[in-house]
Amino acid sequence: EGLEKTIRKDQGVYHLIQGTTTLTIVTQEVYKEKIKKLFENKIISMEHDLVDVTLKSDESVETAVGFLAYLTTLMAHIDINIIEILSAWTDTVIIIHKDDLSKMMELTKLW
Repeated sequence: EGLEKTIRKDQGVYHLIQGTTTLTIVTQEVYKEKIKKLFENKIISMEHDLVDVTLKSDESVETAVGFLAYLTTLMAHIDINIIEILSAWTDTVIIIHKDDLSKMMELTKLW
């Protein structure tokens, strides 16, 4: 909770994904050392050079059957690997490698 408060106070990016036995924290590189210190030897993997792409949709996305399937299929067809994906109502947050950002920007022009 302290880490989240610090990051949000700085107006930084903070996403916490809770699995059954693990946590994934998505944030900026600037917090890397803080995270290393806080979690020490509990870190399984730490990825770098990623970008957070947030797609904003209207409320109809909630009932649009196949929206994520369509989106991820388009991404796969142009060789974009999804590192992480999460959503919060009308926001779909997709984490990809920074090298794929230009392809993702071209893809978003389609809709």
